[in-house]
Amino acid sequence: MANQDVVVKAAKSTATGTADKGGAGIAPPKYLGDRKRTVEVKLDWPLEYDGVEYKKLTISRLRGDQLLNLGKVGDDEIAIFAIMCGVPRAVIAYLDGADMSKVAEKSADFLPQELAPDPVADAQTGNPGTSTQPT
Repeated sequence: MANQDVVVKAAKSTATGTADKGGAGIAPPKYLGDRKRTVEVKLDWPLEYDGVEYKKLTISRLRGDQLLNLGKVGDDEIAIFAIMCGVPRAVIAYLDGADMSKVAEKSADFLPQELAPDPVADAQTGNPGTSTQPT
């Protein structure tokens, strides 16, 4: 039985089925494997907001609940980046342009395909978007 994958089924919770809070004393689900779910971006122009200093931002992949809640923010890209970075919207809105470009570029790999920038379309329209293709 060496090197076989073992699957263990956990007992079903009597909670309402919502896993985001983990229920009564139950930890939330954990992602398996070693694929990277976050990336840090060091800010060239750190800022302070509401008593908190932001010298770097940690961008995270969107979870299912976050993706479904994007409908509430619509096309507000600043709000999407704020959700991905876990910071107030104002922090993203006031990033220096160079820092915002770094955040947008690093975020592209973590966005679902339908939300990610399209480098081909960007090249055709002249919009640089977050494409890293040479110009």
